[in-house]
Amino acid sequence: PEDTGPKITLPGISRPVGLYEGIYWGSNFTWNEITKGGQRIPVSERVTTRIVKLAKYMDEVRSILGDRPIGVTSGYRDPVTNRRVGGASRSRHLAGDALDFYVHGENVVDTFKTLKKYHNNGGLAVGNGFVHIDLRPGGPVRWHYPGGPNVALW
Repeated sequence: PEDTGPKITLPGISRPVGLYEGIYWGSNFTWNEITKGGQRIPVSERVTTRIVKLAKYMDEVRSILGDRPIGVTSGYRDPVTNRRVGGASRSRHLAGDALDFYVHGENVVDTFKTLKKYHNNGGLAVGNGFVHIDLRPGGPVRWHYPGGPNVALW
């Protein structure tokens, strides 16, 4: 059997999950990436469900971006972590449906420009070295972070 790494317990999943397991069967994203090595455990089953939905969406995004590897800079954030990193009080990272990432070998501005055509609901932003994407209801909402590239949002 494949070594899936140290186990974590997640709300809404009936068995311990290996950090190196795909978030769902066949996913390119692991619990290790989304939970920062198991340090950020979802606070509820609802958050876990949103993380799975986000991983499915991000696998579609990965395909749109040419199936190139994606590096995760920030996935789920528990409330304590979110305050510590200076995250917005209503950050979608708290809800489990946001991801900050980059595509290996690609400029974040190019990634952002490609996703503007695809991601028509939720949030999309560009920062210094990362793209933020979220699945918030409604939208679209777009912005750029201070210190990040100043790009045309629409």
